[in-house]
Amino acid sequence: MKPEALKILSKEMHLSESLPFFIQKSVTPRNFPLHRHEFFEIELILSGEGYCNVNGHKHHIKKNHYLF
Repeated sequence: MKPEALKILSKEMHLSESLPFFIQKSVTPRNFPLHRHEFFEIELILSGEGYCNVNGHKHHIKKNHYLF
């Protein structure tokens, strides 16, 4: 992906005042601590594989999987 495309993806957007969203490409380190959000998060796995705990359920994830 071109650097200028990443700049566009990293910008906070608003569909409306009550529905902001943010797009970010990032790398999650191994053993990332359990945490909670007060917002929705959608993740697309671009490479690799691992496990994710969602609401107490362990899920195997790999390239081209997504989480909501």
